[in-house]
Amino acid sequence: MLAAFAFIAWVLFAPFAGGALIARWPLLQRLIGRFYVVCLSAGWLGLGLLFASVQLLDGAWGVAAALAGGTLAGLAFWVRGGGDDGLDDPAPEPPDPVPGETVDWEAFMRALASYSAARERARVSGSGPRAPTRAETPVAAGASSAPPRSAER
Repeated sequence: MLAAFAFIAWVLFAPFAGGALIARWPLLQRLIGRFYVVCLSAGWLGLGLLFASVQLLDGAWGVAAALAGGTLAGLAFWVRGGGDDGLDDPAPEPPDPVPGETVDWEAFMRALASYSAARERARVSGSGPRAPTRAETPVAAGASSAPPRSAER
């Protein structure tokens, strides 16, 4: 049972582990870029070996094909880039504000403080806004809960 689980884990995990190793190691990236066609062919051969190990081969041949194919399959999904990937570029500058849309932060903070103080006074005194009780809703007072009908028909 454990051997079957290990085999399935290898088939699923090995190609991505190889790809992750290549993604984190610049020396391997340069090597793959230099020998791109050979590496891509080896990757597709690895995927073919993985397929054969799962579908066609039994026993020791299937295990050997899975071990080799899983290792090589990580080379199959690399493509040549068109240039810089943009990871080293600085963050773009925020756009300049449109004239007339500037914020007076001092006035904003004064208004916020005044609003917060008024809310706190209302909360403490109990005279602040509250949700209506069930008895105060239109449905409880005898009104219909259906939306009003329009006069047009």
